[in-house]
Amino acid sequence: MINWNFGWPEFFIYMLVGLTILKILDTRHNTAASVSWIWAVIALPWISVPLYWFVGGRRVKGFAPQWSKAPRSSDFYRQLTPKKTKEERFEQIFSSFGDVYRPNQGQAELLVDGKKTFEEIFLAISQAKSFIVVQYYILRSDSIGRALKEHLIRKANEGVKVYLLIDKLGSFGLKEEFFFALKDSGVRFAHFLPLMNLGRIFFINNRNHRKLVVVDGIEAFAGGVNIGEEYTRRAPNLWRDTHLKIEGPVVKNLLDIFREDWLFATGEILEFPVSGSLGSKAWPYSIQVIPTGPYDRNNIGGMVFSEMIQTVEKRIWVSTPYFIPDDYLQRDLELAVLRGVDVRILIPKFASKRFVHMLTLSYAEQMQNRGVKIYTYEPGFLHQKIVLLDDDVASVSTSNFDNRAMYLNFETNILILDRDFASKVESMLENDLSFSSEFKPEIRKIRKLIKLRNNGARILAPLL
Repeated sequence: MINWNFGWPEFFIYMLVGLTILKILDTRHNTAASVSWIWAVIALPWISVPLYWFVGGRRVKGFAPQWSKAPRSSDFYRQLTPKKTKEERFEQIFSSFGDVYRPNQGQAELLVDGKKTFEEIFLAISQAKSFIVVQYYILRSDSIGRALKEHLIRKANEGVKVYLLIDKLGSFGLKEEFFFALKDSGVRFAHFLPLMNLGRIFFINNRNHRKLVVVDGIEAFAGGVNIGEEYTRRAPNLWRDTHLKIEGPVVKNLLDIFREDWLFATGEILEFPVSGSLGSKAWPYSIQVIPTGPYDRNNIGGMVFSEMIQTVEKRIWVSTPYFIPDDYLQRDLELAVLRGVDVRILIPKFASKRFVHMLTLSYAEQMQNRGVKIYTYEPGFLHQKIVLLDDDVASVSTSNFDNRAMYLNFETNILILDRDFASKVESMLENDLSFSSEFKPEIRKIRKLIKLRNNGARILAPLL
């Protein structure tokens, strides 16, 4: 017979467990994450209940970008017609979420060397006349960080408006003293979701992973590169990444994303002058900017990856530092293989985060067994986030191929819908693959233990 005689401490714990489970069920998780959290809350309530409330929530409340449209009615879906080309499909699907998602014209240049990337960024900043916006997930106080700081101070002293937005957790090691001279020169500075903001403390697990510099509204830099010396290293400690230099009307799309991030962080509405001459020039590429984050109810982050995989006919090549696909993307990849698509995943051989690398290796072995070609990059750590679709579309983004990018982080995906640019990405990836080898699981003697370790780590994958 059940003993119902328990005191107030037990009653309080049971009540918290019940409320937490109701919250889990009410929050839009994927099924695996919901089940994992519920079991964790029941088995280890003292740890899991506070952990869930601090890091388990998916949606960030209060972030309502002006370019985001309201949920669509059933009439909207009934009026849709089938589209044939990738460009048409991407435009129809993602433009329905707001104007910032609409393809725009522009020029894009691949930056595949860290030193060259910083040189281009600093040159553009030095030539700024009106305003500069800078946004990073990681900003270090090393030689690269100090060089950026000096450039921004110099331009602020010249009267250029400068705005700096960084993610507090990503740049956690950066001391406040770093910003004193910036503030004194007039640089406007803010943290995105600061850790000690009590009003938003439950969003501590939702980070802004975007990397963006915009100069005068006519030139932008975006992609995978943060601010740090690691990007300038050479083999055997190479830190391989890819960034974009972007010009043209599409820069406004990127600027609109920064404007909304700044509004959320500071409450201030920014207005920037944009050159009217941009629209009068013929630009070579159609570029679609797709921001994603924990503020949307549609899980656009997952949609981007899923649509990429489902729309290809001949090949999809993915380069990512962290490969942790959810059940839906695993199924999409397997179906692509069964359609005869050349599916290649390029991952690092060496880890920057040991636990996440264990997860990556576990999923790599599983997907390799399902026909996906897995390669490991040898010269150093591979940090780029690239997707090549057939011969006509390429994506350079901040989004890793994992749950965090799809559900938790603020990310920016940049799709260049052009054969010429896709050819350049193909050459870049072929060069990376020439320095890579086919993924081989650990030797048989220790493979069982390694497999158990990696598969054990996967239990936590839905919670990340």
